[in-house]
Amino acid sequence: MLGPQYAPTTITTSKVLPVGTYLITANVGVVMGPLTQGTQDGAVCAVNDTAGVAGSIFGWAGNGALRSGTGPNGIYGTAVMDGTMTITQPADQLRIVCNATDPGHGTYAAGYVLDATVIPRVVNY
Repeated sequence: MLGPQYAPTTITTSKVLPVGTYLITANVGVVMGPLTQGTQDGAVCAVNDTAGVAGSIFGWAGNGALRSGTGPNGIYGTAVMDGTMTITQPADQLRIVCNATDPGHGTYAAGYVLDATVIPRVVNY
């Protein structure tokens, strides 16, 4: 199950990346529990660097269904995170972390993709 916002769950950590600018494509499949008493269960995910200096790219998946199961019988969704990130610290890594928006309803990550493609040169027009 995914942790709360103050203690997000680490989904994956990349290998060490060389300094440079990267095109980041990340997806996390999540299975969410039902809407209960006005709260919506879902997941907020972010790609960030382990050095904590490159910022974050966020994605979200939510469940507004009043009636759904929990666990494998829940609602399936995908948190999508796409953008660019510049790694400035040697030996830095990328990681995906996710938290449940309403912890305790069985929301969990069911799979992920994390791709970091080097952008050889950034051109501003």
